[in-house]
Amino acid sequence: MQSFSGVEWKINRTFWICFFMGWSPLCLQSPVLAVGPTRGILVVGGSGRLGRLICSKLVSEQKFDVVSVLVRNETAAREIPELRGCQLLVGDVSDGDSLTRAVSPLPEGSYTIIDVHGVKPPRLSKPSDLMGGQEKGLDHPAQVNLRGVKNLLLLMTSTNRFRKIVRVTGALVGRPSNIFAILFNLLLSFSNKYHQLSEIAIRESGVDYAVIRPTGIRMEPRARETGRRLICEPSNGKSVPVPGKISAEDLSDLCLLAADSAYISRSTLVVSTAEEDKLPKSLSTWTSWSDAIKSGVFIRNREDEITLAPHRLYATLFMAFFSSIVTLIAGFIITLVSHLFRGTGIFKTF
Repeated sequence: MQSFSGVEWKINRTFWICFFMGWSPLCLQSPVLAVGPTRGILVVGGSGRLGRLICSKLVSEQKFDVVSVLVRNETAAREIPELRGCQLLVGDVSDGDSLTRAVSPLPEGSYTIIDVHGVKPPRLSKPSDLMGGQEKGLDHPAQVNLRGVKNLLLLMTSTNRFRKIVRVTGALVGRPSNIFAILFNLLLSFSNKYHQLSEIAIRESGVDYAVIRPTGIRMEPRARETGRRLICEPSNGKSVPVPGKISAEDLSDLCLLAADSAYISRSTLVVSTAEEDKLPKSLSTWTSWSDAIKSGVFIRNREDEITLAPHRLYATLFMAFFSSIVTLIAGFIITLVSHLFRGTGIFKTF
């Protein structure tokens, strides 16, 4: 008699039990029930600080059959300790054809995309950005933050292998009148604008998603280990203090939870932390994401925000205001100096 081990024995045992009891339909289904489809994760931006942490946790927790990472430089990626144990797929998210070729080795199954990629290093604005033009360079937020996400969405809608995308943007997205958002847009080629356009594309694509907008990401212990509490608000998150901070540990935990949980579906969340003695009264806070799930906050935060905020308008108004202030100060200084040195001959016209 042939001996079986592991999954093979379970399939064989189930088959013969069903056979002798006359349950032929279950005989045909028993291998599927025993093995199940492949469950996998594709991490985009895995070489960054947050991405490395996510990959390391995915490998150690072993909740998914396949943990793959999209990388542009395979040689450099193999030197990153946190990516060991991951399947490296060589491709560029800004290049649709490259992306399609990169994921072709993935076995059939159901995959979730965790997308934490962004412009690196931060790209400083050029005159063409401020004048309304769009740079075509591969390092521009229009290509990285927007085109890259659209390529991922096209990949998801063109095949039935990808079921959900978890995208990390920023807490300033959708808040164009915030002074920090204005400064970020002016300095970093309107990164927030292209982040929001990418979010709109995600919502309009029809795919399942979780968009997470964190405040400043810090490489520090979890909130509960430092006497802080977690904050989670709906998409606008206007009551969340900015600037703020959240541990990469907490943020990566939420990304993994969103990838493997039906509680966070078609949701946009602004997340941060606050000190115990400085908790905003208008905000609900938690010590863990598990407590947040029990409260139903993720279900309440489902929405379909599609309106594009007037980023350029606020930036233009700020620049006009700033220029007026500078002009007034310069005029005041010139007038003051002219009065101080009147009669000394310094301003005498020859």
